[in-house]
Amino acid sequence: MIRVLGGVPGFAVVTLISFLITGAATEVSRASVSSQAIRVASFADQAGRGHSTYTEQCSTCHQEDLSGTDMVPALAGSAFIARWDGKTAKDLFSQTSMTMPASSPGSLTQQEYLNVTAYILQANEITPPQDLTVDSLSSVAIHQKN
Repeated sequence: MIRVLGGVPGFAVVTLISFLITGAATEVSRASVSSQAIRVASFADQAGRGHSTYTEQCSTCHQEDLSGTDMVPALAGSAFIARWDGKTAKDLFSQTSMTMPASSPGSLTQQEYLNVTAYILQANEITPPQDLTVDSLSSVAIHQKN
């Protein structure tokens, strides 16, 4: 015998509740994946803005490909990672904002320094979970890949 709850058979109620729970879980899962994708895309956008600033302000000395020269350190690759291994994005940001560009240290805006830092991290395959902010810099480690 099928029990009727408020005029709706019990099986139908169970099916409806199951569908709602499964659907809600799927939507939560989609929202989590979607917000993570937005954060990664947002960091990529920030790094893209950093690339523009880097090209205008840094590439003359550090080279377009971030390889540096005999007199100027590389900002990408194994030489960069070896130099900065164990430090954080905050260390990189602080060093850069106090000393660069060499012809006019500290002349960029805070956001431009954050964007350039994001570009350098991206060039070294370091992707933080969110856009870089002054508050999030210390949580981003620079390290050699295992």
